[in-house]
Amino acid sequence: RIEAIVAAAADLDVDRVCALYAKTLEERGVVTAWAEVLAPCLLVIGQRWERGLLGEETEHLASGLLVRELTSFRGRHRPEQMGPSKVLLAGAAGDLHHLPLQVVETELTSHGIRSIPLGANVPASALSAAITRCRPDHVFLWASIARPKADPTLEYLCAAEWTTHIVTGGPGWAHRAQKGQALPQIDHASDLPQALHLLTVPAQTPGGNGKVPWYQRWGG
Repeated sequence: RIEAIVAAAADLDVDRVCALYAKTLEERGVVTAWAEVLAPCLLVIGQRWERGLLGEETEHLASGLLVRELTSFRGRHRPEQMGPSKVLLAGAAGDLHHLPLQVVETELTSHGIRSIPLGANVPASALSAAITRCRPDHVFLWASIARPKADPTLEYLCAAEWTTHIVTGGPGWAHRAQKGQALPQIDHASDLPQALHLLTVPAQTPGGNGKVPWYQRWGG
């Protein structure tokens, strides 16, 4: 399936790529599809692009069409009654990657959990304003690229006096885990299943949940 998607994307065959994405999501569900096919597929395309075997347009097509199919999947599998729980989804400031946020939103929707998607590259001020206004139960903050040691977003989240549960995910936080700089006020998701667990089951004691360093398991 991975090679089939890569080949279709290389040919810029929109219909074929969309059909394979849709079939994969329907057959395997969001979590398994992402872990076994979709994330590895994007990784293969990225690696081949770096080696000059595929054009950059292939990567853009594959990513863009996956967003389309995840949106379509959400529409087909959205329950008639959505629960009251709210999860705010945001990409860290300066980080333009948003596919993992789309995946989390899609799985939450299929379980009737409301989300507030702010997208990628959300400034700390905008994130804090959204939390203040919406008072979500959980916040999921994604980072694909390395974050600075003095991250203004995390500093604000840790200093603010509210009960919102904060969860981070993505390889952008790797240096904190490597250097023992994980913040005790924040939970860190090692992979998609753990992120979904943390965003649906409130943690009793934030911090230090994953035995396997999560930056080794999220992929690019």
